[in-house]
Amino acid sequence: MNESIFSFNNNSEYSVNDGFPFPPIESILDNLNSGFFILDHNWTIIYLNKSMENWVRKNREDLIGFNIWEALPDAVGTNFYYFYNKVMAEKIAVSFEDYYERTQEWLQVTVEPYNVGIMGYVNNITENKKREETINHIMFHDFLTDLPNRNMLNLRLLNELSIASEKNQSMVVLVINLDRFKLINESLGYVLGDFLLKEVTKRLKTSLNNKNILFRNK
Repeated sequence: MNESIFSFNNNSEYSVNDGFPFPPIESILDNLNSGFFILDHNWTIIYLNKSMENWVRKNREDLIGFNIWEALPDAVGTNFYYFYNKVMAEKIAVSFEDYYERTQEWLQVTVEPYNVGIMGYVNNITENKKREETINHIMFHDFLTDLPNRNMLNLRLLNELSIASEKNQSMVVLVINLDRFKLINESLGYVLGDFLLKEVTKRLKTSLNNKNILFRNK
């Protein structure tokens, strides 16, 4: 590792005050759950830790000393490319979240200016995003039919009405009720009633085109 980057020796231990031994800086960085990297002003990768190596699915030997945009060309044109350039040019710290196609993971990135270029900290937030998506799906979809529910209907109605008003267009809302559905539940049971709702949903979906949206108003 380049000694000009960190003010630590390459000795196996680093001692201060009462002589308590500290591990070398590279050992500390390699044991972080967060990814960490440093790029110089020419976009050369001069350091990255093991977490970063795992997340980009490449060995450090194939990355350190190489131009990041040549080593990881799929990142060119993405938010990673935009924000790294922004930090390099404007000397400001930036934090953002983005989906990395190479690994199909969500990453939370903080990039800061550094004396030789920029440095960044990366956390994998894929599981958090999955939980958010699950919660969001539950909030806006019916648990039985998986159709968009009343919450989603209200949001879409407001949006579609606003668009129709701006473009001086009309829109249609069709409400369908199942006659004597309560009787089916009470006489034949809720299991059969649920099955009927699912079957009706399937049939209605096959009758719609891509401009129509089916909701369950519940």
